[in-house]
Amino acid sequence: MGGKTEKQLIDDWNIARNSAKHLVGPEKELLTIYLCDEAYWMIRRALANAVNLNIEIPTRDEFDNWLVINVAT
Repeated sequence: MGGKTEKQLIDDWNIARNSAKHLVGPEKELLTIYLCDEAYWMIRRALANAVNLNIEIPTRDEFDNWLVINVAT
């Protein structure tokens, strides 16, 4: 975890959300968000949480296959 605390890791994972949430004004700050990347990592975290909670996700393999076919090529 690179010596980061749990809070620092969570803040890193949520940087796009937190940046948008705390944006004061468009003239103050430029915000670039890569929506596909953010969605991908949110899904990956959700799948990892499901494993930790012993929740079976029947379409997990379908997601991985779709990703390889549609994104990796």
